[in-house]
Amino acid sequence: MQFAAGVGNVRELDERSQAWRPWRAYAAMYLWNVGELTHVERARKRVAIAAKNVDVQKRDVGRRREIAL
Repeated sequence: MQFAAGVGNVRELDERSQAWRPWRAYAAMYLWNVGELTHVERARKRVAIAAKNVDVQKRDVGRRREIAL
């Protein structure tokens, strides 16, 4: 959290957090999640995975047709 808040040590983080009372817990949750993927990036990854799955399914259907002929 120190890195996300841009402070050098725990004391600086504590001093900065005093201004956020009583909302420090919300700020901490936000800073904790800063490093995670955003919702947009997650959605893009899901779409890319789904597109790959569709391509694989289409390829499999084409192979089945070839085998049937």
